[in-house]
Amino acid sequence: MIRAGTLLHAAAIVTVGYALCGCRETSVSPPPAAQPLAGATLNVQLPEQHGMAVTWQTIADEWAARTGASVSVATYAPGSDASDSVESVVGEEFAPDTQLVVFPTRTLPRLNASSALATLPAAVLSEGNLDWNDILRGIRQNLCSQRGTALAIPLSCPVPVCYFRKDLMDAARLRLPQTWDDYDHLLATLETWAPGLTAVEPWNLDFRSTMFFARAASVVAPSGSYALFFDLDTCEPLIANDGFVHVLENVVSSLRRMPEHVLQLTPETCREQLIAGHAAMGIAWEPTGDLASASAGTLRADGISLTFCRLPGSRNVFSRETNDWRTLPDRAIHHRTLIGLDGWSAGVAAGSSNEQRLAAVNLLAELTHGKTFRSAFPDHAGRICRESQIAAAPTWFAAALAGDESLAYARSTIESLRDSELIVELPVIGHHRFRAVLSEQIAQAVAGRSRADQALAEVAQGWKELLGEIGLEKVLA
Repeated sequence: MIRAGTLLHAAAIVTVGYALCGCRETSVSPPPAAQPLAGATLNVQLPEQHGMAVTWQTIADEWAARTGASVSVATYAPGSDASDSVESVVGEEFAPDTQLVVFPTRTLPRLNASSALATLPAAVLSEGNLDWNDILRGIRQNLCSQRGTALAIPLSCPVPVCYFRKDLMDAARLRLPQTWDDYDHLLATLETWAPGLTAVEPWNLDFRSTMFFARAASVVAPSGSYALFFDLDTCEPLIANDGFVHVLENVVSSLRRMPEHVLQLTPETCREQLIAGHAAMGIAWEPTGDLASASAGTLRADGISLTFCRLPGSRNVFSRETNDWRTLPDRAIHHRTLIGLDGWSAGVAAGSSNEQRLAAVNLLAELTHGKTFRSAFPDHAGRICRESQIAAAPTWFAAALAGDESLAYARSTIESLRDSELIVELPVIGHHRFRAVLSEQIAQAVAGRSRADQALAEVAQGWKELLGEIGLEKVLA
């Protein structure tokens, strides 16, 4: 909980901070210490499908009694992923007088393009407020910021990790893979160390693009390079270069060693196959919320044990600048985490007054810390976003995983999201349409109806057409 004294000190600093970042210059006089936000009116908007409104209102009422602010909690229906509009999402989907919003992270490209979110100046990012540096480095720097400016607070950020049958790996004296070559070798020799079992990965239509880029990131994106999808100078799609072709060829080879139904599997259904003992290795994540409830009926196979690691890296990295491959010296391994625009985030609406922003930040800080977080965001509590969540994180998965397993899973997630060079998948307006073009062509290559280079050439052409249709400036805003 933030102390009244801390809040009073922050009030003066935040007012200056918002003025300096180009926001209103309204002067806010510090209210009495007993009621540091007396007179402030705060409207909160929550997605209706997560059932958070009742819990939030209870927490908000207690907060309002301490601070003197008045707060109203309402719900809204997040818009379809099919919109290419850059109009303010706050104007389209939220009430116009909203100050604090919880939104699907997939809408961040539109929110950024329309300047719908207020920037969060340094004064509100301190340990006593939003504790910005507590957010895992990769998502803090590369998902929730724009050009180095803080815009959103992540509530859940799912990232796929590798699952392995530890009992079988130990019996065969096998090690967890460090590279995709290691991973593919385990897959190719699966019958020798896990006879009768299979491997599963989430290649259904909605996740196919994410899976492809997750495999490609450490191979096609050298350290220091962030131009994975489009050339930063020409805006030409990069998807058809030799590095991506190589990755797709490996994907096709790997998928032919798995059952055909992997093209319908999600991260959650892959996890079910692993827990049930049908698969010995795979890529998945632990479900949360309604998906966790649905998975609770999956019976865990007797006698199995699981272990986990972040997705593998690569010793060979493709450079698009020189159009050739480089083997890293000293057997070094290059890792790049890639995440999709899944999960949920929170932010402060740009149209709020300084007083309202201070109130919104203070309430958000209370809701996103410690035990209150698990009450306020029950559907998201299994998604680690902060360093301070690490100690408790293993207990989040205790119902499904044993103690050592929970810790290994948490560590794999944390290691992935700490990656300072983390890449967000296609963070552009219309990203769902670009992903759909790629997903269709991956299916064509897997089915043998086109070569990898032909499939990705079709993707590049499709992306060019989308850039022309939606508008280059709009897409890359």
